[in-house]
Amino acid sequence: MLQLNYSSSGIENHAVYIDSNYTGSEVQIYLSSSFSGDITGFKSDITSNKTNEYGGWILLEVDKIDVPTKSGQYDCNIYQLEPGSSDGTWLGAKLKWTEVTETWYDYNIYVGIGYTWSEAPDTWIQVTDTWRNYGPKEVIGSLLAYERVLVSGSDYDTINKYNFKDKSNYTVYNG
Repeated sequence: MLQLNYSSSGIENHAVYIDSNYTGSEVQIYLSSSFSGDITGFKSDITSNKTNEYGGWILLEVDKIDVPTKSGQYDCNIYQLEPGSSDGTWLGAKLKWTEVTETWYDYNIYVGIGYTWSEAPDTWIQVTDTWRNYGPKEVIGSLLAYERVLVSGSDYDTINKYNFKDKSNYTVYNG
């Protein structure tokens, strides 16, 4: 079980065991509230990687500002990130748009000079494949780990924390 603390600044490090060898430098984390169902997603850098073909430990660096503000229990899915099919920039999208536009422009010119509308589906397929092959910079890969997480958000108040004589603690959360 991990414990994450919300704050407007700062970084926390958390060790997570995974069952596979992972060579990436960052992961995608999704936290789902067990109470309200809210989902929060963010990337986390890997500062230390001690995995091999049998698994091992990774050390995650979590920005406290990315942690949910609502305190409580969360389900945590940690996914590997894989390279996507583009550079993920607006310039890359603009260049792809220009390529697609030129395809349609060329087709419109040829329609007037011997091409027929029956050939439009072929051009449509060509344009669609061009966009299909343009994707994000990174895509979410397979699940690396599932964890339970206790979040101390901005709504955590010590007035709701009870200490007993036998040194046990009981905390009430308003999800």
